[in-house]
Amino acid sequence: MIGELNPGDDVQTVIPAGQASNTREFITTLVRLASAGIGLSYEAVSRDLSQVNYSSARQGLIEDRKLYRKLQKMLIKKVLTPIYQEFLDVMHLTGQLDFPDYFKNRKEYGTHVWIPPGYNWIDPGKEANANKTALESNQDTLARICAERGEDWRDVLKQRAAERKYEKELLKEDEGEGQSEDADDLDEDEN
Repeated sequence: MIGELNPGDDVQTVIPAGQASNTREFITTLVRLASAGIGLSYEAVSRDLSQVNYSSARQGLIEDRKLYRKLQKMLIKKVLTPIYQEFLDVMHLTGQLDFPDYFKNRKEYGTHVWIPPGYNWIDPGKEANANKTALESNQDTLARICAERGEDWRDVLKQRAAERKYEKELLKEDEGEGQSEDADDLDEDEN
């Protein structure tokens, strides 16, 4: 488009001053509003941890994880469990799994536990001490602590028992080797 100017008119361009200087605050405000709208902290959505300390970061994580747990439970109940039940039905009907009296005992065959992924904390040492205190004072359970880390407490206990058993076996071997060396030393002393 070509426009003609009247006598005495001149052209001036618009240069928006100040737009670049407050863009950062504007974007931060938008992200904060969007974060609040979905129930998460600004730090979880933006990954900007420049304005937090340990306590505020941990508190933000706790609140965010409450929402994550709700979403995980909803996903398990509404999506994963029905798919799992359907999978078992198909596997039985196609003969790939042979379950006696499957449809009479469908509930028992379909019994399962979903363990969502766990989360690491900012300071694992502090969390380990807090978990130890909570267990010793009966304020928490091994099942809940393990579930928060995405592990099954039964698997943890089995693994720990296997490690302890293996440790005892190694110590017995070391003691046996130590006794034979001591016996060799005694034979040398007698000669």
